Amino acid sequence: MKRKENERRRRERRKKRKESALEEKEQEEEEEQEEQQQQEKEKKKKKKKKTNKNKEKKKKKNNNNNKNKTNKKKTNKNKEKKKTNKNKEEEKK
Repeated sequence: MKRKENERRRRERRKKRKESALEEKEQEEEEEQEEQQQQEKEKKKKKKKKTNKNKEKKKKKNNNNNKNKTNKKKTNKNKEKKKTNKNKEEEKK
């Protein structure tokens, strides 16, 4: 009788150990998954920041190029005006 009791208790203890080991394993897997998700989020944020910086740089560059183009046009127009004015003055003389 005592032997059967002991065996039953032993089985129960084994069962409990197995269950707790399984639970622990599951918990570790969940923690690993959460950590991976967190790392992926951080990577995405970094990537987004990088692309935003690149976009801003491109915008600035384009703005500067456009300004330069308009300035060149203006100076060219002014030069032409001066030439025409000189020509007109010469014709008057």
